Amino acid sequence: MPDPDKVKLLFGPYKPTPLQRGDVAFCYIRDYPVVVIGWSDARIPWPRYIPLDPPRQGRGLLIDDELARAIQHESALAVAHWWGVSVSTVWHWRKALGVTRKNNQGTYRLVLGAIGATLESRFGPGGPLRPRGRAAVWAPWEVALLGSLSDREVARRTGRWVEAVGKKRLALGRPPVTARGRVTRG
Repeated sequence: MPDPDKVKLLFGPYKPTPLQRGDVAFCYIRDYPVVVIGWSDARIPWPRYIPLDPPRQGRGLLIDDELARAIQHESALAVAHWWGVSVSTVWHWRKALGVTRKNNQGTYRLVLGAIGATLESRFGPGGPLRPRGRAAVWAPWEVALLGSLSDREVARRTGRWVEAVGKKRLALGRPPVTARGRVTRG
């Protein structure tokens, strides 16, 4: 069984359209009418279909408003787990609906979690106090010091290089402060 946090549904519950065997519905992925042939035995039971027109082939889960909403908002792993399909099937559905990793909240949450786990494995619990180099992120309390104290004092309090402090202060458009606390005008 996958990690419960990774397959958690963020925007549920999802309720299928009340259809019975023989009912006609419209599938968003196939883009044509289909006939319901039964229900899946997944964790969330869902209508299964065959095409209404005989020349068309294939069968699968009915992608209606509700399942389309899940595909657009939940991670591919969560949809695969709850609807009993493969992740590659979910990727095909997402592609047909124009869903990417960047515009899907469920996947975004998993990506952020993976980044956090990587940082924790590299730097231990709590992650690094402050990553160095290009990945350095300024905490709000550090930004608040810029322009209110001298660059040297901000560097001492934050553990950053004086040059980095000056560069960040200039990027924010804040005037420098002398060691005595006076603002200098350029």
